[in-house]
Amino acid sequence: MAIRTRKPRHDLGPRRRPKTTEGEAIVGAILDATKHLLAEHGFAHLTTNRVADRAGVSIGSLYQYFTDKESIVAALGRRFDEQALDIIEKTVIGETRSMRDDIRALVTVLVAIERGDQRMRRSLLREVPRSWIEVPGAELEQRTRAVVEHMFERWPAKRQRVTPATAAFIAYHAITSVIEAALLQQPELLAQERFSRELERLVLSYLELEPEGA
Repeated sequence: MAIRTRKPRHDLGPRRRPKTTEGEAIVGAILDATKHLLAEHGFAHLTTNRVADRAGVSIGSLYQYFTDKESIVAALGRRFDEQALDIIEKTVIGETRSMRDDIRALVTVLVAIERGDQRMRRSLLREVPRSWIEVPGAELEQRTRAVVEHMFERWPAKRQRVTPATAAFIAYHAITSVIEAALLQQPELLAQERFSRELERLVLSYLELEPEGA
């Protein structure tokens, strides 16, 4: 049974943002602790007291920055997206290569990102209402798609019926949706080279480009 959101979506932001190095360290420790507790025990067993204890901070310090465990999870989702976007930008932007190589780089990094925090990500996808993650991550997702759109603008494909922005939206969500399904149902696929190659073929076929070895 899906967990129901108990508060309006706009209430899921942090209580306040850290303004000092010490505050940033406290928030970082809280998010790290939450990541490990989610991976080990799942969202149902997550409490602010357990997070504070695992993070080595007082419960009062936790409540200076977060109102409850839901707002912590939302912040964790945003941090995950920020780190993922940083990796994608460094990997995909600025290289001179073919469209096939760009697609391969994108698929490789997206699969690697999900594999990196696999247990935590499975807990988020299975147990946490998507709206808690979508709201803080919406802007970052748009920026990620902009990276993919930039790729398509650099390498015009045979497909001319849609704009690069539309093609980027479809291609990006095709890749991430399949990866998330594998993460939930067959996580062993993420370690298989053939799985990544088939994702590449999926996108290249959509762009009406022949995959290598087709």
